[in-house]
Amino acid sequence: MFASITHSLRSKNNVLVNSTTLYMTVDGDYMATEHMDLVISEDNFEAVTVIKEAGLNNTLDIYTKGKFIRKSDGLFNVSLREERVDHGDIDFERDDDMLVYDRYVKARNKLSFFKSVQILEELPNQYMLIISNSPVKKMVAVKMEPLPIVDFYDYY
Repeated sequence: MFASITHSLRSKNNVLVNSTTLYMTVDGDYMATEHMDLVISEDNFEAVTVIKEAGLNNTLDIYTKGKFIRKSDGLFNVSLREERVDHGDIDFERDDDMLVYDRYVKARNKLSFFKSVQILEELPNQYMLIISNSPVKKMVAVKMEPLPIVDFYDYY
């Protein structure tokens, strides 16, 4: 299985995108961190997102698979084929202190089938400024890196 995934990534036009979003209060207090790794192959993508809220040990892990649909130059809709949320032992019914987790899950449920992404500007060093409405409207700078082509079998 691992060898076929590696072969697929090497043989197609692939891009790896990493982003980190820090959620802060209006007062400047840290609330949570969201890390996202996204592999884009032609118009398809797979993403893994991990959210860690301040003061809590659990993480919210989200796996998403879908396709980009080009609407116009720099504007894309995102059609999701699969989305899984693993919240581990987080009990959303009993814990009112999980503001970020709770709002994130509710927002994802509202937008689970159709989202949009707009590329605003290409920045130096392979960064792009992007606006997304998933799960809340936000602007992020993401680094776009082509996946390196290595001979996978040389390591075995």
